[in-house]
Amino acid sequence: MYLAYVLAVIGYYIQVWNFGTALLVMAGWASLFCRIRAEERILSEDAGWSPYVALVRYRLLPGIW
Repeated sequence: MYLAYVLAVIGYYIQVWNFGTALLVMAGWASLFCRIRAEERILSEDAGWSPYVALVRYRLLPGIW
């Protein structure tokens, strides 16, 4: 879901190429990364989280993060 958001924003940015859009995209991505971290903090309290993290190594971009 989050990867689809990132790709959609890239497509929008290419369509509307200006500095203001670039700032909004960067702010959106920063808030997305903060949201992922916050969700992981909450999910880490669940007993099934550790086995899931061991199985799924990447959060957003396979091989990168």
